[in-house]
Amino acid sequence: MLGVFSPRMAAERKFYRLKAREVENLSRYLGAERTRFNRNEFPVMTDSADSALLPDLDTLRNRSRHLVRNYPLAKGTLRTIAVNEVGFGMRPKCMPDYERIGFSKARAVELGRIMERGYKRWSQSVSYTEDNFSMIRLWWLTKITQLQTGEYFLLRRMADRPETPYRFCWQCIDPDRIKTPPGLEMEETIRNGIKVDSTGRAIGYWIANRHPGDPKGMSISKSDFVYVDARDKQGRLNVIHGFEKTRPEQSRGEPPLAPLIKIITDIGGYMDAEWVAARIASCFAIFIK
Repeated sequence: MLGVFSPRMAAERKFYRLKAREVENLSRYLGAERTRFNRNEFPVMTDSADSALLPDLDTLRNRSRHLVRNYPLAKGTLRTIAVNEVGFGMRPKCMPDYERIGFSKARAVELGRIMERGYKRWSQSVSYTEDNFSMIRLWWLTKITQLQTGEYFLLRRMADRPETPYRFCWQCIDPDRIKTPPGLEMEETIRNGIKVDSTGRAIGYWIANRHPGDPKGMSISKSDFVYVDARDKQGRLNVIHGFEKTRPEQSRGEPPLAPLIKIITDIGGYMDAEWVAARIASCFAIFIK
C-alpha cells in the first residue's frame, strides 16, 4: 500500500528490512546464530553463577534424589563412581622432614610410625553422631552425598567418646540444612545459607537444627538456626564445604545429574512403555489351523 503513494519510501523500507535481517542472522559462530530454527532452543541470558543455580537448587536436589531412588541407571552410575574414588580409603605414609626439625632419620621414622598408628586408631571412629563410624565410611557418605546433591558439609566437633581417646571428630550435615533463615532472605551477603564477605569468600554458615523435610521442620523459624564461623580464632576450618566449582563466584554445588534429569526420566518412561507393550502383546494368542 505504501508503494502506491510513495514508491521511494516503500523501496527504502524493504532495503532496511533486508539489512536488519542480515545483521540479525550474521554471526561468526554457528552456535550464536539467531535464526528461527534455534531461537527458542536457547532461552538464555547473562547471569551470575548464583542467580542461575540458587533459585532452582532445591528442585534439582530433590529430583536428583528421586532418580537415585527409583531409576537403577542413575543409582548404579553414582555408586560406581563412588566405589572407584573411595576404594579402600586413605592410608597415610608419615615421614617427617627430619633435617628441618633437627631429628635423626631413625627418630623420624619412629615418629612417623607413631603418627600412622595414631591415625589408624582415630580413623576407626570419626563421626560425632555415630559410634564406630570409620573414616572410609565417612568418606563414602560425603562422596555419595556430593554425587546426589552436588556438595557436602562437614562440621568440626570436639566430643568425649569412650571408644577412642581422641576428641576431634566430624559431623556430616545434610546440604538441605544449610539455608538462609527466615527474615534474612534480602541480605546480599547471605547466599543460600552461606555468609560471604565483599570478595565472595565464605566466612560463615547458617545451619538449621533439624532438617526442613522433617515433620517438625515444616514450620522452621529463625530461632531454629545456628551460625557457625567458617574458621576459628586460630584459623582452623570449622566447616568443610566440598563441591565442584564450575564457575567463578559460585557459592553452592550443582548436582551432577542436573543436565541428565530429563534424559533419564525419558529413558525410564520409554522402558516402562516397552514393558507395558510387551505384556499386552503376550496376552494375544494366534492359532494356525
